Amino acid sequence: MSQKTITVGTSGAPASLDTNFGNAQDNFTELYARSDTTSGVVTSPLTASGSIGGSRVICDTSGLATYADSSDITTAHNIRGISSNAAADGDAVTVVTAGAITEVSWAWTPKQPVYVSTAGTLTQTPPSTGYIRKIGFAESSTTIVVQDSQPIILGA
Repeated sequence: MSQKTITVGTSGAPASLDTNFGNAQDNFTELYARSDTTSGVVTSPLTASGSIGGSRVICDTSGLATYADSSDITTAHNIRGISSNAAADGDAVTVVTAGAITEVSWAWTPKQPVYVSTAGTLTQTPPSTGYIRKIGFAESSTTIVVQDSQPIILGA
């Protein structure tokens, strides 16, 4: 691993911060290979564990796509993104991890957050039990921009 120095500041003696970037180039290359450079959408392939619907919040459970569920805190920390296709058990699921995803049947309130709900569904109403995790925001009534956040675990 190599050490890199980042210089911060514009006046007087600049402050330096030593940062260990490790294999950042490899990580960037892998991420770039899975992104659509035209639209800015980043996807991740998974294998369906059971039947998976399109436009659902997906967890990565040991490489298998399962539904996230805001009432089950065991799913709070392994959310990958939103499925862009439906898949049968064992088939490939493409998960949008960043960027815009459109579904013509959606009716979101634009500029408002979108949260994980139960059974992989999405909502603009924060859950009152389990956990709250914003998965993105509504860019329009039919488009969500996926910008995942950390979960907030709610008290019992």
